[in-house]
Amino acid sequence: MDNSDIVFVVVAINNTKNLTQEVDGYPEGHTLTSVKVNKVLKNTGNVEIGEYFEVAEPYFIWDKGIVPGKQKITYDGYTDLQGDASYVLFLKWGRKYQRLLDTEKI
Repeated sequence: MDNSDIVFVVVAINNTKNLTQEVDGYPEGHTLTSVKVNKVLKNTGNVEIGEYFEVAEPYFIWDKGIVPGKQKITYDGYTDLQGDASYVLFLKWGRKYQRLLDTEKI
């Protein structure tokens, strides 16, 4: 908790936005996931936290355009947030995406 800028209790919402790009011929990206904030335990990141918040998760869906088509790509074995499940998130400000990222993934 000491290394996190924000810690809060949330419920994941089935609302995601897949952001991808190709860099030097390889796919890169992340997924923005909306969460409902139930309780803020810590906020030293100078970030305004409302009832809903958008979190950048270290995975994305890449459409290869060929069979089998879409492929889920994750970083470091990350497991994505599941809709309607409760989580305690330990977040750190991520300058690359200007979003909050999982502390362990930075």
